[in-house]
Amino acid sequence: MAPVPLSHWGVPSGRMGKYTAEHWAYVTTPGKWPGVDFLRAAAVLLVLLFHLNVTGMRFGWIGVDLFFVISGFLIGGGLWEQMKEQKFTFSRFYLNRALRILPIYYLFIALVCLSNSTWVGDLDLSDRVSFESLVQTMLFLQTTFPYFAGTPFDHRVAPGGSWSLVIEEYFYLAAPILLYFVMKVTPKHVLAFVVLIALSGIFVRYASMSTFSPDDPNWHFANFVQAHSRYEELAYGVIVGILVRQGNNAFFESVFLAFGAALIGGTVLFLAMTPPFWDQPNLITRDTLWLPTVLGLGFAALTYGACGRSLSPLMVTLVARLSFPMYLGHIWLITAVFRPLGFEAFFSGLGSAGWPAFILVQIGVSFAFAYLLSICVEYPFIRYYRKSQG
Repeated sequence: MAPVPLSHWGVPSGRMGKYTAEHWAYVTTPGKWPGVDFLRAAAVLLVLLFHLNVTGMRFGWIGVDLFFVISGFLIGGGLWEQMKEQKFTFSRFYLNRALRILPIYYLFIALVCLSNSTWVGDLDLSDRVSFESLVQTMLFLQTTFPYFAGTPFDHRVAPGGSWSLVIEEYFYLAAPILLYFVMKVTPKHVLAFVVLIALSGIFVRYASMSTFSPDDPNWHFANFVQAHSRYEELAYGVIVGILVRQGNNAFFESVFLAFGAALIGGTVLFLAMTPPFWDQPNLITRDTLWLPTVLGLGFAALTYGACGRSLSPLMVTLVARLSFPMYLGHIWLITAVFRPLGFEAFFSGLGSAGWPAFILVQIGVSFAFAYLLSICVEYPFIRYYRKSQG
C-alpha cells in the first residue's frame, strides 16, 4: 500500500513541507510484514485501554507480552538474517537501537522529573535517593538494581512503563552477542539454541522463586518485571523470526493462528474468572511461573500466523509506527495531565455519556501527542541513521 500524500490536506511545499511529507510517508508505509504491524497496533491499544480502565479491557496488560514477542521477531530474526548474509556489524546495530530508543526515553525522563517536581508531586533531585534513582533510570537499572541490590528507589523519576524497556534493552545487548557466537561456532544449530533458551524460562523462574511462599507479595515484581524472568517471550519471537525468514507455509500460518488465538483466549478467560488478577495483575502470585510461557507461546503462534497476511489499513499502520511514543506518552499524560487537571471530574459531570467521551478524548490526545513526538523527536534521529547508512 502506497503512503497517502499529505498534499490532499493542503500541506505546504518547501523544506518544512518536504520533511513533513517524508515523515508522513514513514508513518503510513506498511512494514515488510503488515500482519505484524497489525499486532503491534493491537499491543499498544491493549495497553492504552488497560491504563484507561476501560471496562472489559482489564486484561490489556498482556499487550506488553505481545510487544516482547514482536521485538524478538523483528530484532532477533533480523539479526539472524543479517549475520547469515554477513551484513551485520555491532556498531551499526547498537547505534540504530540507541537512536531509536534514547531520544524519546530521555525526553520522558525529563518530563516525568519536571512534572513530579512542580505540579504533580514534590520530587527533589537534590535528595540522594532520588538522584541515584535518576541515574539508575537513565542506565536502564530502575528495576534490576533495586531488586538485586535491595537499595531504595524513588519511582517518581522513572517513566511509567519503562520497566519493559529495561527488559528490551537487555535483549538488545545480549541477543547479537549470543547469536553472533552461535553463528560462528555452529550455524546449523542456531534455532535449536534459541529453542533451548526459550524453554529454560519457566525453569529459571521456578528456581529463582523456589523460596517464595504462596502469598508472598513479591511474585509479580520478581517474575513479571525482571529480564531474567521474561526473556523467554523475546526468545519465542526470535524463533518465529528465524522460521519465517527460512520460508513460511500458508497452511501452518492458519494452524498457528488458530492455536495462538485459542491459547490467548483461554488465558484471558482464566484471568476473567480470577477477579483479583483481572482487576490488579500485581496480585498474581504463583501463576506468574507459567503465564509468561503461555502468553509467549500464544503470541508467537499469532505472529507466525499473521506475518503473511495483509492487515495494513492506514490507521493500523499509523498506530503501529507511533506505538513507541504512544506507549510512553499515554502513561505520562494520564498521570501528569488528565488527572491533575481534573479532566475526569469534568467529564463525570456530563452524565452517562461523560465516561465514554472521556475515554475517546484521552485516546485522541494520546494519539496526537504521539504524532507530535514522532515528528519532532523520534523521526529526526531515525532519518539521520537512515541517511548515514546510505
